[in-house]
Amino acid sequence: MRTGRMLASGKESESSGKFARLPADVHFLVMSWVQPTDLILGLLTVSNQFYTLATDIRLWRSHCELLGAADVPVLTLHQIQRCCLFEQMRRGHCVCKMDNNREFPTTENDGRGIDELPPSIFPASVLVSRGFADSRGISARVCLATTTDRENERVENVLQLSNTEDDIWDSILSSGPYLSLPDRPARSIWQEGTYWSSAAADSNSEELLLFTTRCPLALMSDVAIKPFRELSFLGLDDEKTYTWPGIVIRVYRLPVGGKALRDPNPPSISSGFPCIISKESQLGCNGATEVSGDFNDLTTAKAALALGQNAPQRQLITAILAGQKPVYESKVHEPSSPDSDVWQHYALPPLTAGNVITLNLVGKNHRQFPTSGHYVCVDQVAVRGIPIFTDQEQARIMGHRFQRL
Repeated sequence: MRTGRMLASGKESESSGKFARLPADVHFLVMSWVQPTDLILGLLTVSNQFYTLATDIRLWRSHCELLGAADVPVLTLHQIQRCCLFEQMRRGHCVCKMDNNREFPTTENDGRGIDELPPSIFPASVLVSRGFADSRGISARVCLATTTDRENERVENVLQLSNTEDDIWDSILSSGPYLSLPDRPARSIWQEGTYWSSAAADSNSEELLLFTTRCPLALMSDVAIKPFRELSFLGLDDEKTYTWPGIVIRVYRLPVGGKALRDPNPPSISSGFPCIISKESQLGCNGATEVSGDFNDLTTAKAALALGQNAPQRQLITAILAGQKPVYESKVHEPSSPDSDVWQHYALPPLTAGNVITLNLVGKNHRQFPTSGHYVCVDQVAVRGIPIFTDQEQARIMGHRFQRL
């Protein structure tokens, strides 16, 4: 629909005059079908009345609903405009299969307006780089795992080395309604420092990986996870891929404080760049800083973090998420093959906004040896989307920092 272009050109005074005499409800109904780019680049410049209408947050919330958002988050006008522009870009580039087996609403889309979108609207990694995660040591964490097997098999290994390099999503290839990612050769299980491994357990046990974003709030569009494939041990056995029978994806929006997630101190303009879990994090739904005594009398977040990067963090994860309802929870996805190490890609629904994402690996498919327990191992994890700044001022000041994390 080219309503925005029509009203902003030619006989704009006559068109806007007739439009002004219509009831307010009709104004919103008509303008809800104008593309977000036309609203910003066209109608805002027609007249004061159109400017007032085009900057009404109720109009933008109706756009979110038309884009298919089941639950429109409470956002500022600036944030919700970024969301709508992002979803317009997303629909203009490809049709992705949603995890509830339905596709985005299909319309006639010639890509008009996509070239006019700012570069910051195009998706990139929203996870912190491994370089930054390693630099924090054990004083603060940006990812956690319920269990870890060996010292150098910690969960930070699955992050991208640096977000200033080519993002992993740059190499995504479109293949029908799905997206596929390039393969990586199998490696020796002894090549530590390049993957995460759970501790040995029975085949029905579950693992949870938790990742925070590099901004206080991110609009997430895609999640991908790649299982680790081990080379044959001295040629005596087959290569193994330590996969899982099922995976559940959850996105949370945790409160951001002065220095960390769930920090009771008020946030500043730079808070949440990145979101971290530190000794300032208040755990539990009652505001206490205690975690379960299952950690051998471990009682505080500070003590839990001091255990080290490969220490089990199941109780800490539970305490961080206590009382928090996910803004999105997927069904149990079942990978196509228990022996495949290809990337598993999942497109998230429109307007999935949060700052914590968890990957619940349900079950374990393989043992390392006939007499050992079962393991799951992850080669890489990727999550992409865009930061949702509160306003233009935060975008101007913190945009460069976001790119460096």
